[in-house]
Amino acid sequence: MLGTVDPVLVLSFHTATPRAGLALLYRDIVLEESYWLAGEAQGIKVPYANRLAVETERMIQIHQVSWDHVSVLGVTMGPGSFTGIRSALSFVKGLAFARNLPVAAIGTLEGLAWQAGNGLICPLVDARRGEFYWGLYQVDDGTLTEIIAPRVSTAEILHIELSAYGSMLDKFPIVFSGEPLYEAAKLPEWLRDTHKTPPSTWTLRPSAVGQLAWLKYRMGQLTTAAQLLPVYLRAPI
Repeated sequence: MLGTVDPVLVLSFHTATPRAGLALLYRDIVLEESYWLAGEAQGIKVPYANRLAVETERMIQIHQVSWDHVSVLGVTMGPGSFTGIRSALSFVKGLAFARNLPVAAIGTLEGLAWQAGNGLICPLVDARRGEFYWGLYQVDDGTLTEIIAPRVSTAEILHIELSAYGSMLDKFPIVFSGEPLYEAAKLPEWLRDTHKTPPSTWTLRPSAVGQLAWLKYRMGQLTTAAQLLPVYLRAPI
């Protein structure tokens, strides 16, 4: 129970990868987090929005939260699952319009980089067709800097593009993160032999999305429900 104070709460949602969920935070402190293997990943055509609505209501009731306490909604805008991205954005847009709340749009890749910890981080998301969604970020004690913007390519092209940063990499070796690393047998040899973050950071947690949403709230980097757009990087199939 939050008592009589008027806290700054963040509700964050993530459905862009197979492990989806949401979190409730007081500023950047996690109060509760719930995430699950999405039905789409199991071949089950169950709407994401149903689960998001049920879990949101449960968290609101358990923590006795008034919607007046919620200051910002965070949501992953992609890249990742087309169905997942559309579902979460639609759900969050509905909440934002209904409650007149601002939204922090969080890239899937920047979320993965953020939760990986300090360093030069290259997060990976499975794009299917033998390709990855990826980008390059520098994380330093609470700051996140984009070095290479999100894009989609094969592992071969990824290797070529990263090699162009040769002198920089001598000083700051790239560390990889992301769920594709779980399937090492499917990775090219050069990627299997690289530095990696701990496996506990390979799945994007909705709490990390919430922490980035809080950071963007403090920096004034917010959007409205009407302005919220998905990031697909290529046309849905």
